[in-house]
Amino acid sequence: YASTMRHADLIMTNSSFTARELEEKSGVPRSKLRVTLLAADDIFAPDNPDAQGQVHPPPVLTELGIDGPFFLTVGAHDGRKNLGTLYRAMDKLSSAGCIAPLLQCGPGLSRSKQRSPPPWLRTAGYVSDEELAVLYRRATALVFPSRYEGFGLPVAEAMMAGGCVICADSSSLPEVAGDAALFFEWNDVDGLVAQMQRLLDEPDLRRELAQRGRHQAAKFTWRRNAQETLEILDEALAVRRQR
Repeated sequence: YASTMRHADLIMTNSSFTARELEEKSGVPRSKLRVTLLAADDIFAPDNPDAQGQVHPPPVLTELGIDGPFFLTVGAHDGRKNLGTLYRAMDKLSSAGCIAPLLQCGPGLSRSKQRSPPPWLRTAGYVSDEELAVLYRRATALVFPSRYEGFGLPVAEAMMAGGCVICADSSSLPEVAGDAALFFEWNDVDGLVAQMQRLLDEPDLRRELAQRGRHQAAKFTWRRNAQETLEILDEALAVRRQR
């Protein structure tokens, strides 16, 4: 791997954070590194009202008995995702009387089939892109406590969908979220609890973050990614020809 990078004409990365990691930990010269940010798929559409003009919750919420505020987390269960911090925060919120559950979506989860789950946890397993878009928008917030991400696609997805985001201030996440999220230190349970409580208590803040999020997500498009990728490939070809 290191040998391949040493012989590469240029190296593309998906965030400035990843570029710094390669430079600092692998000794890749900065002159070889190029950044082209990822993007969220533009699949998000408004809720569709029925003939009477009523907007119904997505089936997953009905199945899991969620009819009020809830927090959402998305992704796998590996250690870097730092779900333990989120679980401890939910324990504290629940003990303080908060009734908003945590809805967890991702691979390896079965819908409502956990053995003795905590009372605040609901699991949805895999959901379609369209369902996920509605969940992002309806949730009080996507909570993304990951301590290490090369980009952090769910953050961009939630912002594009018009949702609110609370995320750790680690790795690439501040780069992706900008000023459109509430942050906490990845291992600060009380800090996370405070941010979650803020969004439960402050609807104006939720609306402001949703508006900022759409503006921030507009910076990440596949058209821009493709154009930058093409430019980097052309540059790499020119470097090779010069050699």
